[in-house]
Amino acid sequence: MLPGLGADAVVVTPAHQFPLGVTMAPSRRSELLAWARDAGAFVIEDDYDGELRYDRQPVGSLQSLDAGRVIYAGTTSKSLAAALRIGWLAVPPQLMDSLVDAGRQISAWPSSLDQIALARIIEAANPGKGPDRASFSSCHCLEPARCHVGPAAAQPPAR
Repeated sequence: MLPGLGADAVVVTPAHQFPLGVTMAPSRRSELLAWARDAGAFVIEDDYDGELRYDRQPVGSLQSLDAGRVIYAGTTSKSLAAALRIGWLAVPPQLMDSLVDAGRQISAWPSSLDQIALARIIEAANPGKGPDRASFSSCHCLEPARCHVGPAAAQPPAR
């Protein structure tokens, strides 16, 4: 279906698809990533509730399978507090400059105090490791002074 659309990107929730909660099958994941590579397109992976898996083992992220084609998005909205309005993206390196420019134009920043508090919560849960699910190869914030998370791992972990 996707090859005929001429799309540059697609948004998916592979860990828990709305509204039925189905997990995207491995074969469909492979097909989706092959389409993205062939089309030169991007997959935006919205992992809106990946950390809320209590009924079974979490599934791996698409981003862990192809970091060059998948933009991984996460948020505290479901797991901690929607009012924090803090989210994150792990983006392919070729998109970083465009993302930083767009962020500067929008100028919509969460409170620095909220960011510091979240960083402390993450650090307390993972002493010395920094954030787990929100980890990236380096801290690329839109405004470096607002980047309070610190050093991080290579990418969101395969679950």
